[in-house]
Amino acid sequence: MGDRTSIVVAHRLTTVQKCNRLAVIDNGKIVEEGKMEDLNAKSDGFFANLKKGLSKADKAKATE
Repeated sequence: MGDRTSIVVAHRLTTVQKCNRLAVIDNGKIVEEGKMEDLNAKSDGFFANLKKGLSKADKAKATE
């Protein structure tokens, strides 16, 4: 997607993992923004907690 700005709304983190910058929106407000690796590094951050929750949901689906 070089040399352009795209807005991507995604439920799967793999969809946005190659994006240069992410904005995490909660209740219509940006609560965090930055590179995926930086957001992952904040262990108590909104994005990291969201990712943990998605990981648990994926594991639960796999056992069904």
